[in-house]
Amino acid sequence: MTYSLDFRQKVLAIREQEGLTLAEAAVSFGIGVATVTRWCKRLEPQQRTRTKPATKIDMEVLAQDVKNNPDAYQYERAARLGVSQRAIGNALKCLNVSYKKNTVTSESGRHLFQDKIKAYQADNQPIVYLDYIHVKVCDARTVRTKAVYLALGSNLSAWSLDCPDRKR
Repeated sequence: MTYSLDFRQKVLAIREQEGLTLAEAAVSFGIGVATVTRWCKRLEPQQRTRTKPATKIDMEVLAQDVKNNPDAYQYERAARLGVSQRAIGNALKCLNVSYKKNTVTSESGRHLFQDKIKAYQADNQPIVYLDYIHVKVCDARTVRTKAVYLALGSNLSAWSLDCPDRKR
C-alpha cells in the first residue's frame, strides 16, 4: 500500500518535533519500522517501471492452437506463441479452458474395454473385478509400500461347473 506524500511528511515532521525514535514513530502511527526508515532515506514513493516489454497473447490464436493441438502441454504452447508458460496458463484460464489430461482412459479406450467384457460374457468366461490400494508394511525394520489387491465383484455364479473351458 502506498501512503500519500503529505502523510509521509507529517510522520517525519512529528518524529523530528517530538524526538521519537524510528520504532516509536512507527508504533504511534501504526506502520512498520522499515517503512519509516525507508521514508527517512527517500520521501517520495518509488516509481516502479517494468523492465520487460509488455507481451499480449492473441486469444484467438491461442484458441485456435487449443483446437489444433488439444493434447499439447503449456510449455509447448508457450514456445509456439513466444510467451511464458505462466502467461499461457493465465490465458487458458481466461478462455475457460481447464481440462486435465487423461491418457489412461479415453472414450475409445473405454469402448474397447467394454467390448472385451461383452466378448468374455458371450464366451461364458469368468470375470473378476479387482482394485488395489497401497499400504505401508513394516518388514524387518524397514517400511515398504506394497499393493493389496481387492476383489470387488465377479460373475463366477454365472460360470457353471460343467463348463468345458474350466481349468481344475
